[in-house]
Amino acid sequence: PTSRNDAAENINTGTHYTIRLNKAVAHYAAAAILAIIFYLAFPVTIANQTQQHNHGLTTANGALYGFPIQSLLEQVPNAQPIQKTSVPAPATACDTDSVKPLPENHTDTNAVKAKASYYTIVLASSIKEANAEIFVEQLKEKGLDSARVFRKNKMIRVIYSNYPTEQQAREALNGFHDIEVFENAWILQIN
Repeated sequence: PTSRNDAAENINTGTHYTIRLNKAVAHYAAAAILAIIFYLAFPVTIANQTQQHNHGLTTANGALYGFPIQSLLEQVPNAQPIQKTSVPAPATACDTDSVKPLPENHTDTNAVKAKASYYTIVLASSIKEANAEIFVEQLKEKGLDSARVFRKNKMIRVIYSNYPTEQQAREALNGFHDIEVFENAWILQIN
């Protein structure tokens, strides 16, 4: 049997680790934790007319966001009225007056290279040729007859029409914003 002094001696000879923290860091950490607790525990009350009418909305949102959502929707006093301007109607898919006719051989890259630089709308890029042909046929069934497959440097793209300037191509693309296949389309300059 070991004596009581031997047990006390074993405890005293064990390795001890000391962790030292800077007092200022500990104080900042405690203050930050308390601030977060108070922020989540108590709703922020901002005195305004909107809060008086929507007290439930303020309490629900105040605890989460610190401000009522309704206050963001208030009208600004002395706000300037919005002026109406006329905007020309965008081109539609059936509006073929602004679209140039394409050559009969849509897939011949030599004929395209012989032309001067132009801009086009890219509908799909880096796809297999068979899928590109199927996509072009689907577009033509929807009335988008200017769609074609374009090949250059092993890159296969489905493009729509050609335009002499980037501005005309951008206007055409903006006119097609309501057609689903043009949602991710972009403008490309072809040399």
